[in-house]
Amino acid sequence: MAELKALNPSAATLEVHCHPSLIPEHVKRFAVQRDSGHIVTDEHQDELRSYAPLASVFIEVNPVAPTENAQVMASDYGLSCPNMVNVDEPSSESLYAHTRPDARYLAQPPNTSAGSAPKSLPRIGVCARPKGITVNEWHGGPGIKGTSTITNAADYAKQTANATVIYYFDAKAPSESIWNFGKDTKIRCPGRAPIPYDQWVTASAASRQSGATSPSTSSASTTTTTPKKGNEKTTATSGPGGQGPPLSTFEAIAHNLAVAGALSQADTSGNLKNPNGSRHGIPGGKNVGGFSFPLLQAGVATLQILSSANLSPKSFIDDIVKFAKRGQRTIIKEADAKMMQVTDDLIKNHGQYEMAKGLEEMQTIMPFELGQKFTKDLGGKFQAHKIFERRALNRLHSRDDYEKLPSVILTDAEHKEISAALEAAWRRVKPENMTKAKLREIYQDVYKKHPEWLEAIDALLR
Repeated sequence: MAELKALNPSAATLEVHCHPSLIPEHVKRFAVQRDSGHIVTDEHQDELRSYAPLASVFIEVNPVAPTENAQVMASDYGLSCPNMVNVDEPSSESLYAHTRPDARYLAQPPNTSAGSAPKSLPRIGVCARPKGITVNEWHGGPGIKGTSTITNAADYAKQTANATVIYYFDAKAPSESIWNFGKDTKIRCPGRAPIPYDQWVTASAASRQSGATSPSTSSASTTTTTPKKGNEKTTATSGPGGQGPPLSTFEAIAHNLAVAGALSQADTSGNLKNPNGSRHGIPGGKNVGGFSFPLLQAGVATLQILSSANLSPKSFIDDIVKFAKRGQRTIIKEADAKMMQVTDDLIKNHGQYEMAKGLEEMQTIMPFELGQKFTKDLGGKFQAHKIFERRALNRLHSRDDYEKLPSVILTDAEHKEISAALEAAWRRVKPENMTKAKLREIYQDVYKKHPEWLEAIDALLR
């Protein structure tokens, strides 16, 4: 643990007496990124060391560790051990040690009337109770003071007149239902990690736009068509049996948008359990191959500019996904102060590894300085590749602002392959014979499978 802690002094450490259900028995140590839920184990030591700077916690399996540590692992990091005691109803002290300080809740006292709160308030099912709430239903809203159970019915009626929502405890509610308590909440469903907050917001917005109703939210004034039921358990993984790596930030948003589209037609008869091992299953119930980005194919070169105007971390991801659904790759032409701030926020919200992986998958083109920001501190696992190389800039242009050159994020293996091909092509041309026309030939040959790269550097080759 000392080596990992040295790589990330701010990460927490925890010893547990048992192996979580998701972790192989032979694993002794693993790292967890809390926001994304990403896990890296000591099965691959190099990868674990590379991922260490992004980790929220390093966990070590030690048979003599205090058993209560397993509850901490479940509540804080969404990992539970087999046969855990009181997983469904952990004590409020162990599970809700750090509740959101400005959250406001009010519980109805047992054996009293519902007071004068409006009957039509939206009802939201949540998988965990805030600290101080011991009943199965309570009111919330900015007009409610404190976090408590009121024993006086008259006081309760007066306070709940200001309520804007009714929460009810549902152990089977989705793990992301805790985000209804706010972005900064520390409450977690026992044994389950939620999707990142921004993904939940996007999915909720997509559901509202499509007319779908969240399974954890209902209202007395809302009626929906009962969707047709599917015939197998839904999953968002890459294997027919429900196993496989979690969807990336970008994949999850695309998946949720596709599911929302199916729900808007009251058709969930499609099998999300990907029978052929496809990544996204069949959200619409029609396509056996499941949802995929039409853009992610060789030979497609349609670029859509992503501007920093009115940009936020949420719209950054949303726009890239929307462009992809239209068959377009995204190009970011400027890394101005606003874009750099959004980049910092994205890395903080989702983690550097998750963002680099997602942008590599989405084949997003961006200034080199932005690509470096997304890939630094990852131990070379991902590389920002300058499509128009620095040596080409020095030879053919009287400028040295190489940090602004168009780049893409590649895996280390992809970067080595492309770099080797470019090096071999340059060696075939004498330096004094290197012209724009000759360089265009080199890039057209090496980048023949990436026409969008050629489109991005076309102005530099004219």
